[in-house]
Amino acid sequence: MKQVFLQNSLRLLAGALVVFSLSQCTKEAMDHDGGAAMDSKAMQSMNLKKEYRASLGALNNSVAHGMAHLVLDGNRLTVSLEAMGLEAGKPHPQHIHGFMENNRNSTCPTSALDTNGDGLIDLGESVPAYGPVILDLAPMPVADAQGKVMYTRTFEISKDLLPLQNRAIVLHGLTVNGTYIATLPVACGQVMPVSGE
Repeated sequence: MKQVFLQNSLRLLAGALVVFSLSQCTKEAMDHDGGAAMDSKAMQSMNLKKEYRASLGALNNSVAHGMAHLVLDGNRLTVSLEAMGLEAGKPHPQHIHGFMENNRNSTCPTSALDTNGDGLIDLGESVPAYGPVILDLAPMPVADAQGKVMYTRTFEISKDLLPLQNRAIVLHGLTVNGTYIATLPVACGQVMPVSGE
């Protein structure tokens, strides 16, 4: 009787060891193959795509306007931008601007920021509204003969660019009194989530 009890106990122990070994193999496979035990960095890279847009309105009496569409997929950001009313044949720097401290929201500048009273909101006067450049949307496009720019590029970004809904896109470049000022802001739009962000 004792021998039968001992044999049954050994079988149960062996069975438990097999089950434990299998569960550990499954856990390890999940860890390596994208299962529930992934680290936070791996989880971030598998985020669903998020879409944003920015409606670009004219600044500094320009007629520049347009639309930007942004798709964030993990650490890859695709920016598609179409703008019109720019100066034909001229380079137009374009950037995503923002503040690093406290996730402060970027806004488009108003005439109230024209502190020197020259009727223009120059680069130095506009930065307090939308912040410094966080991402240069290079290469710098040149407007075609109709003053239009079509731009699409994918960037690998750092967390410094996030959250995107706190950022603004700014286009630059305008002739004033016969001189082309490549840094003068001509259009701006706040980045907004497309839906449910």
